[in-house]
Amino acid sequence: MDLSAVGARVGTDDRLTPWDMVAVRLTSKDGQGPMRIRAVEGEVDASSAVLVFAHLGVHDFVRLRSYI
Repeated sequence: MDLSAVGARVGTDDRLTPWDMVAVRLTSKDGQGPMRIRAVEGEVDASSAVLVFAHLGVHDFVRLRSYI
């Protein structure tokens, strides 16, 4: 739904709880394979969740910025 270099709002049918740790997988076309990013659940409503990326290394941050 919305993606930035520090987090995302994603659509979900799963029941998440604030402060849950989840893994986000993004498929990039940069030839380096998919990105797997750890995130903390920040806010939940009936159809979406706000995720804040956690422990994002410099290499992954640069890849994510070029992805968006």
